[in-house]
Amino acid sequence: MLGTLLSWLSDAFIFIVTVIVPVIIALAVVAFAFSLLFGLARNVRRWMSRVRDQVGSIVAATSEELELFVFSSLHFLGAAFVREVGLRHCHNLFRPSSREAAERAAIERQQFVRREIERRPTREIIEIAPGLPEVEGLLHNDLSEHRSIAQEVRLQYQAASTELLLFARLFDTLVYLVRLDEYNQGSRRGPVSFDVSLRKLRRWERGARNSFGWVATIGTRDRQLFEESLTELREWLGLGIEFTKPARHQLQRRCLQDDDQRALGTIAGILQERVLESAYPITCSHVLPGKCNNKVFADFVPGNDVPDAMLLKQHMICIPSKELLPPLKVVTASEVALLHSGETRLQRLAGHSPKYTGWLPNGVYQSYMTEGVTYNFSACSVLLLRRLYFVVSWPLFRRRFSLRGDSGSWVIVPAGILGPEPRLLGMIQAGGPHGSHVLLAEALLAYFEKLLKLEPASLEARPFRESE
Repeated sequence: MLGTLLSWLSDAFIFIVTVIVPVIIALAVVAFAFSLLFGLARNVRRWMSRVRDQVGSIVAATSEELELFVFSSLHFLGAAFVREVGLRHCHNLFRPSSREAAERAAIERQQFVRREIERRPTREIIEIAPGLPEVEGLLHNDLSEHRSIAQEVRLQYQAASTELLLFARLFDTLVYLVRLDEYNQGSRRGPVSFDVSLRKLRRWERGARNSFGWVATIGTRDRQLFEESLTELREWLGLGIEFTKPARHQLQRRCLQDDDQRALGTIAGILQERVLESAYPITCSHVLPGKCNNKVFADFVPGNDVPDAMLLKQHMICIPSKELLPPLKVVTASEVALLHSGETRLQRLAGHSPKYTGWLPNGVYQSYMTEGVTYNFSACSVLLLRRLYFVVSWPLFRRRFSLRGDSGSWVIVPAGILGPEPRLLGMIQAGGPHGSHVLLAEALLAYFEKLLKLEPASLEARPFRESE
């Protein structure tokens, strides 16, 4: 009996090695070859379109443009073997304006924000693009105190750089276009959803030497709603625009006190006052049930500038007595752009799914709108780092940086990247196949300092030590 079983196993092993494995490898090679061909063809079309826009004819292309095309093609071939995979394919609408035009647009945006905050600090601040009708009732008046604070913090954070100011101008335009469409169409179209992220152009994508180096990626299934208006506003916006499929963010945890007994929870650390040492555990608002009595701010509803984050009172029900690690410095707005590199590796702290390395390929800044609610608090998108080694991507079966149970976990920049100590990038709020939505720590701390009536830089973030 044993001999027969061993003989059967031996035959099965030989069949798998000699037949099944070669077939799988052959199919993978064919799929890989098609991917390369389609990718190169896409690269050629993009280059030809850019040259037509700039010089009017492929024949008139300069040696520099030819050099950029060759470089980009070689870059694509190299990326097929060693570079991270999992990015969304994008369709270009238009390239950025000149740097001078972009900086001029950013100055206009900054002046608009300052003027509106001084005049109407409790009104929703949305910059209406030239040519769009101003309809009474499309902007929200008499904002609550915490929403006014959230809006102020976001606008202050966006003032840190030209690209963030232009990103804010674009997001205002998208939100207003959706509301205008709902006003004109009623409920005939149905709810419009989109997400917007900001990425830095690679050298071979830039085209003209003096063009602005940033482009906004809009993920939506309602592209036709935005294309015509955005094209007309090209110079006013300053940024380049490209479209892709939606990111499909999903909230990734629930509280253990919720009705779902299979639910998981994550509290990665606390925010602590530097002087009084009052400590507040922090997690996402959506993980807490309505009956939770441990919220510091009971009636806050996430969305429309209000971050999906909540401070908790100290209690032992869902906050175990863990050892606290030293405070982490937060990543500033100017430093986030420095992480926009395939060489920067990010780590997740706490959570329930196995931990893998992440990176910041695009989504240096990210906001989204779904079912009429905007999630516009300062955030970025972190993607799982996956490398393609010939025909095999690794990790083999994992596709997401965060999974169910990971909302509330922290994202860390390891030591040696922005300094000798690790730094806190932010807190995971949602996730999907195209990245995890991470609320930025600098803005979160500023928001809660204002809510708690504290001086700036009064709070520090301290993580719990994870069990081995």
